[in-house]
Amino acid sequence: MESTKPFFIVADVARALKINEDDLRRLANSAPRLYRISQLPKKSGGFRVIEAPLKHLKEVQKKVLSHILNRIASHPILHSGPATSTKTAARAHLRQPLVVTLDIQDFFPSIRAATVCRAFESNGFDNESSRLLTRLVTRKSRLPQGAPTSSSIARIVLFDLCEELQALLKTVSLHSRATIYVDDVTISGPIGLQRLVPTIVSMFRRYGYRLNQAKKKVMPSVEEQVVLGLRVNHRLEPCSEFEKTLEAERATRHPRDPKLKGLESYRRFVIQPS
Repeated sequence: MESTKPFFIVADVARALKINEDDLRRLANSAPRLYRISQLPKKSGGFRVIEAPLKHLKEVQKKVLSHILNRIASHPILHSGPATSTKTAARAHLRQPLVVTLDIQDFFPSIRAATVCRAFESNGFDNESSRLLTRLVTRKSRLPQGAPTSSSIARIVLFDLCEELQALLKTVSLHSRATIYVDDVTISGPIGLQRLVPTIVSMFRRYGYRLNQAKKKVMPSVEEQVVLGLRVNHRLEPCSEFEKTLEAERATRHPRDPKLKGLESYRRFVIQPS
C-alpha cells in the first residue's frame, strides 16, 4: 500500500495481511489482551516494562509492519526503518563543529492510540480501518514497548515534528543536521546551534514528548563526538569506550568465544564502507 493512494478500507487491510475480515476484526478486538508483560532493569536504575505480543498477534503485527507500515513514507531524518541503521544516523553528523545528543523520555508510552489512529487516517485509511489497525498495534491506549510495529509507527507519527525541527535548524545554518533513531535525537552544526536546544525541548513538549535533560550531551569537535555509540569526529568508527571493552575481551577470551566474535563482527560492520 502506498501512502499516496487516497483511500483504504478494512477489506484492503485484510487482503494485505492475508486474513479473513471477520478473523481480523476478532483479533483486533482481543489484541490489547494478547501480551506477555515482563520487566528489564535499566542501567540508570529502575525497570523498563516490556510488553511482548503473543505468537499469533506478533505474526500479524509483522505483516502489518512489512505490508503496510514499511510502505508509508517517513521523514528522511528518521533512521530506524528500512535501509537505515545506526550507521546511517551517525554518518549524517560526520565532521561537524558541534554535536548534541538528546533522549526522548518514555518514548513509546508517550505515543497515544489517538495519535496513531490519526496517522493512519492521514495516510489514506478510512476511520474503521484506522481504528482496527490501531487496536492491533497498541495496548492500554498507547504504543507497547516490545511490539515489532512500535518503532515504525513512531516514525510515522513524528513526521510533522521532523519537518518543524529541520526548518528550525536551517535558521542557524544550511549545514545543520538532525537525526532521530527510535528515542535518540541528534543535532549537529556550528557552535551556535547550542542556543536552539531550549526551543527544541519546547517543540518536543508541544508534540507530547519530553526530552531527558539529564542525558543531554554537548560535544564540540575538540572532544570525542559519539552518536549511537559511534565516533563521528573525522570518520565513522567505534567509540573509545567500545574499543576499550574490545581490548579487554581480547585479553581474556578465546578468539572463538561467541561474545568476542560478536564484538569483532560489530567493529567490522562499523568501519566497512556502505
